[in-house]
Amino acid sequence: MKKLVCFFGLVAAALLVFAIVSNQAEANKAIFVTGGDDEIEKAKAISLEILRNRAALRSIGNPDEYSIKRVEIDELKMAHTHVQQSIGGVPVWEGEAIVHLRPDGQLSDITDSLKEAVTIETKPTFTGGEQALAIARGIGHGRILRKLTDPPTIDLWIYRGDDRDHLAYRVIMPRIDGTAQTSVPVVFVDAHTGEKIFEYEKLQTGTGCDDQHEFVWQHVLYGRPDRPPTRNFQYEQHRQHLDRNRRNAITIYRHGRCVERDE
Repeated sequence: MKKLVCFFGLVAAALLVFAIVSNQAEANKAIFVTGGDDEIEKAKAISLEILRNRAALRSIGNPDEYSIKRVEIDELKMAHTHVQQSIGGVPVWEGEAIVHLRPDGQLSDITDSLKEAVTIETKPTFTGGEQALAIARGIGHGRILRKLTDPPTIDLWIYRGDDRDHLAYRVIMPRIDGTAQTSVPVVFVDAHTGEKIFEYEKLQTGTGCDDQHEFVWQHVLYGRPDRPPTRNFQYEQHRQHLDRNRRNAITIYRHGRCVERDE
């Protein structure tokens, strides 16, 4: 009788161990395999839940207001969810996070620059952006008016300054005319007080080349980039070609001719 009891005890213990091992194997099963739409949605849901838990410990706003910029599933079957922080429906400048998930959906790490304790009235004093554009372009008080060659882009952001948070209009003003004054300044204008709070230049330069020719070119990093042409283009011709095809990026070729390489 004792032998029979011991036998059944060993069987029960073996079944228990098998169940534990099976549960662990199921828990470690990869849920990110193909990178399909269903897996993308899983990654979004898991990432937002993780951020909700973080929001209970940090004053980073409501993650349900965040916008998901993209989800990437890499060759290691890890998912990386990129999110944009928003407060009251307004995006926070440089307030971003990337939630890194293991193949089984468990949290690996979070990379974030989320702004804590944002305190701001998200309703602007002046609306429509026209006043912000006027301030950014330098209209009035004897200031020089910035020349624009393309329509400006004006949108609303929360900008964290050195001393306080601002509700600000971001004004992007492209001047793409091939002259020495070519630039794409970006100016942040306080949507409550009208003061300029930050400005930077979005135009970057570099040297581009292809398999046969070498170019010296200047590239506007807003919209989709374009590669250098493979034959001699005048700036005006290339600009018209881009505009006619509704391309967002403008590439300026300071030297309009191709330079053959010495083989």
